[in-house]
Amino acid sequence: MSKKTDNILLLPSSDGWELWRGVGDREFERVSEESFSEVAEIEKIPSGRLVMGFPVREALAIPFKAQTDDASMFDDLAAMQLEKIGVRPQEDAGQLVDVFFAGGEAGSATLLAVVLAPPTEDSMPRRSPQQFDVSPRFFPMEPNAVTFWCELGRWVFGVTRGENLVYFQSLPGTGVTADAVREVRLALNQLKLQGVDLNVEKAVLWLTDADSDLSEEQICEYSSALGLSLEPAPKPTPILPNPLSKLVPADVRAEQRKKAERTKLGIAVAAVLLMYFGLMAYLAVDYWNVSQKLKKQDAELNALLLEHGDIGVFYDQWEQLAPVVDSRHWPLTVLKRTTDLIPTRQGLRFKVFDAKVGQVTLRGESTNIRLITNFSRNLRRMLPEYHWSTPPAEADSKTGKRVFNYEGILEEEDTEL
Repeated sequence: MSKKTDNILLLPSSDGWELWRGVGDREFERVSEESFSEVAEIEKIPSGRLVMGFPVREALAIPFKAQTDDASMFDDLAAMQLEKIGVRPQEDAGQLVDVFFAGGEAGSATLLAVVLAPPTEDSMPRRSPQQFDVSPRFFPMEPNAVTFWCELGRWVFGVTRGENLVYFQSLPGTGVTADAVREVRLALNQLKLQGVDLNVEKAVLWLTDADSDLSEEQICEYSSALGLSLEPAPKPTPILPNPLSKLVPADVRAEQRKKAERTKLGIAVAAVLLMYFGLMAYLAVDYWNVSQKLKKQDAELNALLLEHGDIGVFYDQWEQLAPVVDSRHWPLTVLKRTTDLIPTRQGLRFKVFDAKVGQVTLRGESTNIRLITNFSRNLRRMLPEYHWSTPPAEADSKTGKRVFNYEGILEEEDTEL
């Protein structure tokens, strides 16, 4: 039985479509030895994340050289390149364009832009895939090589720059012909003219034990015409591209499936809402019980207040006596607290100090206005229980000094029961 962590690959084979399943880092395995001639004919797709690889014939590869290695600019550069060559994908057909890094040096990069043809209804599976990519990115290729394989009855090839896929194309006709050879050589020359650095060292031919495989005689003929050593090799097991492309075609059949899923989701939401209202009813009953307990406690508290009401009167009276019994508000204490703020031997002195219950008046002078300003600031900071009125110091025309006149009112303090 498939797990939720299963990845299901839907990929084109030499003569049809194949399903592959893999879990975590394990190698992918074919779900069935049977190939399906049409993707829409596949009725049973295992559960898991379905990833579909589009055939080479349904995608256009456009490699180009970018004079930057800033990955955040790759999408914009690809859009400009497509606009330059006149390729405009349909805007209402989904996300049909993606760009992949294909190597480069510091300050430059080789990029592969992929443009997907809008898929028809028959070219999509009955179950909508979660993600998409193009089929050449699912198979590891030899570095710096041209790789050939048969896909849906037609030969295709891919070109690597180092280990990065830099180009892919479908060959004309259904077999290996002189036209196909010329098409490959023309594509390689065109890539070099476009500034795409290539170092093709060999050619690889993937065999699948199918009728479409080339014979040894055909391999030798193809190798000679191509001018490269053509090495036959078994087609590798697919891998999951990392990262997967951002291609997301807008398919009518897939949208219908999503609508059906939304209907199921609506039923699930209704069930959740029913549970929610049930929970709200339970909480309402619980809230009513708590409210009754609080009312009972309030009644008991009021009874205690009536019984011991003289405690409140005591605190009120104590609060009125606070300015007298609190040593912080005694005149001598306030005098000491304020004089401690006067800088020693710097020319600031008091001329008048008057302290009453809840009120302090300070008058003084200094030749240095900065000393007065610092004293005013320290006064507010060190005696915060007073509300201070500190108007700007005035100049004394007789003495030439600055005179200040400050008044502090003791703010009321709350005493809680």
